[in-house]
Amino acid sequence: LKNRMYSTAAVPHNLQGGEIFPAEPSRYYAAILAKNGASIVTCRIITNRVRKDLGGDSAHMVIYDLEDYGVQNYLDQLVEGIRCYGSKAACPIELTLPGQSMPGMPSSMAMPGAGGARGDMPVGGPPEGGMPGGEGQGRGMPGDIGSIMASLSSPPQEISAEVSQELIETAVTKAKFYQTHGFEVASLRIPNVKDRVKFGIELYSAIKKACGQDFLIESPITVIDPSVKSSETSSAYTLDEAVALAKSWEGLADILQIRVSGGTANHPDGYNQEKNKPLPLRFAQAIKESGAKIIAAPNGGFNNLDFNEECIATGKIDMIAMGRPFIADWEYAKKAYEGRGEDTVPCIMCNKCHGSQSAPWISICSVNPRMGIDSAVRAIDSPSAIKKVAVIGGGPAGLRAAVTAAERGHNVTLYEKNDFLGGQAVHADYSPFKWPLKDFKDYLIRQAKRLGVEILLKTPATPDMIKAKGYDAILVAIGS
Repeated sequence: LKNRMYSTAAVPHNLQGGEIFPAEPSRYYAAILAKNGASIVTCRIITNRVRKDLGGDSAHMVIYDLEDYGVQNYLDQLVEGIRCYGSKAACPIELTLPGQSMPGMPSSMAMPGAGGARGDMPVGGPPEGGMPGGEGQGRGMPGDIGSIMASLSSPPQEISAEVSQELIETAVTKAKFYQTHGFEVASLRIPNVKDRVKFGIELYSAIKKACGQDFLIESPITVIDPSVKSSETSSAYTLDEAVALAKSWEGLADILQIRVSGGTANHPDGYNQEKNKPLPLRFAQAIKESGAKIIAAPNGGFNNLDFNEECIATGKIDMIAMGRPFIADWEYAKKAYEGRGEDTVPCIMCNKCHGSQSAPWISICSVNPRMGIDSAVRAIDSPSAIKKVAVIGGGPAGLRAAVTAAERGHNVTLYEKNDFLGGQAVHADYSPFKWPLKDFKDYLIRQAKRLGVEILLKTPATPDMIKAKGYDAILVAIGS
């Protein structure tokens, strides 16, 4: 792997429209993640859902028809966009226990060799009798999400040897299909069966045998944090169980992605996490200290690049699974490799990238305005001349405007009537749980100074003052 950071399946739900293939926004987004430093890019792949039967956020997620060879062609393009930046593409593979909704997958998905542009599929389509499930099953929630939710909320299930074998064969079939299309990593969450350690050994052994040792396996697990109330404890592991599991899966699962029980704990914010104290860190560190020969990768709350570097450099952990930091700053890798941790855009952990429950149906990021409107941003020309710009107002909007204009090479003067910058965001200085907002405010102030913005505090802007300066452009950001 090219580095020790990788992206989870944190794909914005409203990324593309009703296309049944990885459309250009999805392909571009995956390539951006790879370019942006993710050594592994985990793709969100949901198939065989009828969109009109879904509701709310689920109706806006990507839904692919992988039985169509043309769609498989776009799947190949998605993977190539990742691989051309030296990253590996990961496919999420979810397994459904009897009585749960079937995660989306073509009903007659082919065995290895299937796959249009990369495979040697016989003319006439995939062979019969392939993957179980398919059209019309498990509607109401997209396949992978529905499967996970059902598994987490149910007690461990006793399954027969026949069912166990069928699940393993299903996973192998999926893994071989995706490997045929250039994926080099599979992300497999063990279903909530009674003997998950034994099932994992058999499952991962079968995949390694079918796909080879170089086909990497990531296993996401949820660990119980006694301080977090959660309905997921029936399927989560205690720390002792997680350590035993890690040792049992040595040489089979390559990466253990560690999350903490509880929906909000999985997507931490300023309310449930102190700064630079991500909840999964101590669990991953305990697994590493146990001597288990497996990569322990905590996931959730690792937003600070310098902190991430310190965790890895001091040997606390081997790798970090991330989602939102890659979305918040599309130059994350560039800044990482240049040692510019202070210049990375802080994620404020608002979770808007997960998708809105109401119109407009576009993906957004509170701190990265490029998110969701890539085609429009790419159409903006570079400046043809340096201009003299006035920004009136030193709150978050004014600071962001000043920083953006300065980044594009213009000469910028910022007027602020108060003796401080930050506007209403200054209140974050006095509320401990608003530390993500304070970090973002401080980042904007730091960037404005670094880029040479002329900052005039205690200077109310007047029409005569602005006219006298002869500005080419005036950006007014005086808030409410």
